[in-house]
Amino acid sequence: NFGTDLWTPLFEKIAQISNLKYTGLFPKTNAADPVAEAANAQLRHDIAFRVVADHARCLTFALTDGAVPSNEGRGYVLRRILRRAVRFGRQHLGLNEPFVHTLVPVIVESMGNVFPELRKNPGRVIELVKDEEVSFGRTLDRGIQLFEEAAKTDKITASDAFKLHDTYGFPIDLTRIMAEERGMTVDIAGYEKLMEQAKELARAGGKEGEARLSDLTPDALSQLAQAGVKPTDDQPKYAGQPIEARIMAIWNGDDLGLAPADVCEDEELAILLDRTNFYAEMGGQVGDVGTLQTAAAIFKVDSTRAIGGFVMHVGKIVSGQLHVRDTVTATVSTGRHLTQKNHTTTHLANWALRETLGDGVQQKGSLVDPEKLRFDFSHNKSLTEDELAEVETLVNAGITEKLPVFAETAPQEQALKIHGLRAVFGEKYPPLVRIVSVGVPVADLLANPENPEWRKFSIEFCGGTHLANSDEAAVFAITAEESVSKGIRRIVALTGDAAKVAVDAARVLDGHIGTAKESVDADLPLHIATLQKSVTGSLPLRAKRRGQAAIAELQARFKTFEKANKSQGSGSNGQAIAIAAELLENAPVLGGGKIVVGEIPGASDDQLHAAVGSLKMKSPSHGVLLGSASDGKVSFVAMVSDDLIAKGLKAGDWIRETAKVAGGGGGGRPQMAQAGGKDPSKLGDALECAKLFARNIIE
Repeated sequence: NFGTDLWTPLFEKIAQISNLKYTGLFPKTNAADPVAEAANAQLRHDIAFRVVADHARCLTFALTDGAVPSNEGRGYVLRRILRRAVRFGRQHLGLNEPFVHTLVPVIVESMGNVFPELRKNPGRVIELVKDEEVSFGRTLDRGIQLFEEAAKTDKITASDAFKLHDTYGFPIDLTRIMAEERGMTVDIAGYEKLMEQAKELARAGGKEGEARLSDLTPDALSQLAQAGVKPTDDQPKYAGQPIEARIMAIWNGDDLGLAPADVCEDEELAILLDRTNFYAEMGGQVGDVGTLQTAAAIFKVDSTRAIGGFVMHVGKIVSGQLHVRDTVTATVSTGRHLTQKNHTTTHLANWALRETLGDGVQQKGSLVDPEKLRFDFSHNKSLTEDELAEVETLVNAGITEKLPVFAETAPQEQALKIHGLRAVFGEKYPPLVRIVSVGVPVADLLANPENPEWRKFSIEFCGGTHLANSDEAAVFAITAEESVSKGIRRIVALTGDAAKVAVDAARVLDGHIGTAKESVDADLPLHIATLQKSVTGSLPLRAKRRGQAAIAELQARFKTFEKANKSQGSGSNGQAIAIAAELLENAPVLGGGKIVVGEIPGASDDQLHAAVGSLKMKSPSHGVLLGSASDGKVSFVAMVSDDLIAKGLKAGDWIRETAKVAGGGGGGRPQMAQAGGKDPSKLGDALECAKLFARNIIE
């Protein structure tokens, strides 16, 4: 349909921005002929017109539908489409600046009457496309240069293809297309081998010392089938009550025990039961922990995973011996209830984010465990204070309304008709799906699926465990909001007692802020130090931002006060000494002496020396390093008592390593030293380095 009324405005726009003309040339054969295309500039231009136009149209429709460019699923396909359009524009049309986003308004104008959805929020689509163009543009030129260097033979090597992908963000299909345009090939098999090695390296990069029993191998699964062991019946997992179960097999990562031999070694094992009340890790919810117990043995379950329909209870024998065919009592830890608080509240947060930010919000990942909830979603900018407040208000309203939580299975085809139901795009769901509804019975949803009122409730496909009622979550507080990748945001939040502690801490912080703002200017350093300590704890994000803003405001106010009071009298020394005394009170003891490391905000060199000297009398055994940032520079003073010098902590060495972090240097005697730095923004990092240095030397 190229050249029709729908395409003409788009081609005219491309012609306008490229200063080139579209003539409608096509290759003479169906198969692409790279040689013929290379020889005919107008043919290359016309092909590029069509590629750019077609890809821009696809992007506009998909992004309007709620998709976002990403590194997986359809988001990855869209990212590849956009990058191909950018490359054709760059290489064949001379468009070196972001341009695809300028085509979106033309597509909306020409097709909006037929597809009115395009007119709903074109600004979001334009912004998403432009962000992707700018991001890719930074690496495209260098990537093309590397490709040119790699294309000196008739084949792109595996290492070059992998480097293009890993370092410059070139998907392998883009490298392959560019190679095919020149009649070249790519070592795909070698590339895939390097990719698998990289994935294995990433998988091995867990926490140091963390044990991870390998999943059941295909051979082990085959042995289970041949022995007549059926997949684990995990229906009791939703109740979570203790049950009796039988051990069907024991897996040690290499061998599968199917005979009733003794197992008592202190090694990590996976116990397979005929039935289980443990929830296996999936869908963003962590696996349960707990115990498997007989009259003579206790097995501690540290994690629960599922593979091939079999649930693996991974852990170690604490006491006694276990055998295949033993009957055990399976008991899930009470920590599961904390996980359920976070899981049910995650559903409420998903709903609240859509209510606040619009239907463009799509779930992109989640994690729920006993400590917190984490939720990733599509959105192309940071949440404002008002948006964060609205999300928290909506979720907490859902909690205080004491909404019952319902969960039932239903045919997928029937469930998908429910108005307002959410499902993760790209997720494969079985014919029978489990519907979790917060606030309205599933039977009502199925009986009247098109009721628009259902939009007011949280309704999702979910196989996880949940609360019986929303009020069990008690409180919801967002503690972090950040970017995960282009167009994907993440919130982290607390519920229950953890959220209550954070909210209480926010009230205390607000009190400190009020007191600090009402205080006289001369006392500001003490209040700033108190606030800096307060904002490091567990706090709701909005409270933390309030605290950080107050600190910045008070620091600016004190700087103005200092400039207006040039004299460095004893009163100023007194302020520094008071802050140093507070640091001493909270300082740790290492090697028998107090290790005092901290900041004296805005202190002069004389004030730092006065503060350090004051501590010598209060703590005979000491290691003191104080720092200050003022007028664009950093100052440090250190002092160490003889007993700690004997243990290796020398003031000159200590302060030299600390000052390096702030872009400076210095030194002195083992007992006393001073130094300076050029980067005030690194003062906090430098002081952390000082703490670590002292601990490593003394311990």
